[in-house]
Amino acid sequence: MVLASLALREGDRRGAVRYMRQAARAPASEELVYSESIVSWGLLKELLTAGERESVIEFLEQMARTNVPRRDHLRQWAASIRRGQMPTFDRRTYWW
Repeated sequence: MVLASLALREGDRRGAVRYMRQAARAPASEELVYSESIVSWGLLKELLTAGERESVIEFLEQMARTNVPRRDHLRQWAASIRRGQMPTFDRRTYWW
């Protein structure tokens, strides 16, 4: 996700999406499966603002298949984006 953020910062939206997809396909380590903080919400918001709805939905759905504690929230956010809404990704609301 760091590489995706750096690519986006440099104006390389395609690169950012490519790195985000690679991150979503990472092997399911214990950290990915059980972590309560798994993504860069700022990056997802920026990609959504840039029109990358489908790639963000794909990322959230992939993470929902991997991450146990936040599975429902990840799926809800993907559904929200499909309805044309911008999720807040508010960590205070969803993570604590």
